Amino acid sequence: MAKTTVPYVLYDSNGQVLGLTTSFNEESATVRQGSYFLKYNLRRPWHGVLSVAYSVRLLHALVRSHSPETPSAPAGHASQVVRVGLTLPVIIAGVVSLGFGFAAASVGKWLVAPSSSLDVQAVSKLALWPGINDALLISLAVIFVGAVVGWRAPLARASQRKPLGERVFDSLYDATLGVSKRITALTQSGSLPVYVGVTLLMVAGAPITALLMGDTQPLQNVTGGSLLEAVVTLLAVALAVGVAVVPSRFTGALFLGGVGYAIAVIFALRGAPDLAVTQLLVETLTVVVFLLALRAMVRRESVPSRAVPHTLRITVALAVGIAVPLFVLAARTARTQPSAAQEYFARSVAEAGGRNVVNVILVDFRGFDTMGEIVVLAIAALGVANLVRAAEQHRRTAKSAKVSQ
Repeated sequence: MAKTTVPYVLYDSNGQVLGLTTSFNEESATVRQGSYFLKYNLRRPWHGVLSVAYSVRLLHALVRSHSPETPSAPAGHASQVVRVGLTLPVIIAGVVSLGFGFAAASVGKWLVAPSSSLDVQAVSKLALWPGINDALLISLAVIFVGAVVGWRAPLARASQRKPLGERVFDSLYDATLGVSKRITALTQSGSLPVYVGVTLLMVAGAPITALLMGDTQPLQNVTGGSLLEAVVTLLAVALAVGVAVVPSRFTGALFLGGVGYAIAVIFALRGAPDLAVTQLLVETLTVVVFLLALRAMVRRESVPSRAVPHTLRITVALAVGIAVPLFVLAARTARTQPSAAQEYFARSVAEAGGRNVVNVILVDFRGFDTMGEIVVLAIAALGVANLVRAAEQHRRTAKSAKVSQ
């Protein structure tokens, strides 16, 4: 093992200091060199000073008096078994230590026996009072210095200036939290119009950004229609604007139905009478459901919220109304492979025996999908009918109870 250069004190067998040495093999705590015994390392007193210091500091923290302003923790009440279990080992250890001290001669023989069996020339002894020697003086000095350091050490850590890196991290962290709180307050204000507006702006912004960054021309293959189609389209636009403008909810529901009927006419003019009939049926049912729901609601004129300006509402509506059709047209012109509809046209007559491709898709090629959709709609209709019946029964019961009172 490597030699150290730490100075050590040399003692003789009587405990007298003979000098210092730096030649020490750390494999043994005590190395015999001729008639001299290496007994003490000069670095170890500082270890003892620190041990005494933190012990005294702990004792100081336990016995110090608390100021009246400092709230004290509620005292706990341990059971008798716990108190005896914690106290008894300390008492036993203290009594045994005192007993061994008074019987130092006998205990010393017990402790010396193992070392003598290893080295018959070793000279060791244990006495209750060995007299005033260097070891006693060093021990007293260690206890005194450690007690002073431990008692004078501050119990509370003094406030120190944080390092630059920690201060920069704290600043960036606080700034990030502040920005996130402002964004949260702006986007999650608890207002439904704000939520809907942000969602619609994202819906409008995404396709517009894609169109501006891409090479797709959405109006490239748009074909013109007849004068009647243009008139019906303008009528649908006017009815859609009326839905957003009229204050009456009943009138708005009628205008919404008019938009659906106009779309059904456009389907018929474009050569899709089956889609037109489906649109007419669905739109009629939708208008009836709206009117039934409005009948059960409180009759009042809707007043737009002042939290969102009317101009901003119109801007969001125009952005969505322009972006979504452009995106649909762009997706139509961005096709790079043949449409799957060509396969349906080719197999409609040969495999399903029908020339109406839409009907063949619904009842043959995707018959199970259609059946599942019908089942879902039927279950939803039954649920709505049961809820309406339960609400009507509850209202009649409440009315009867009120009349009886």
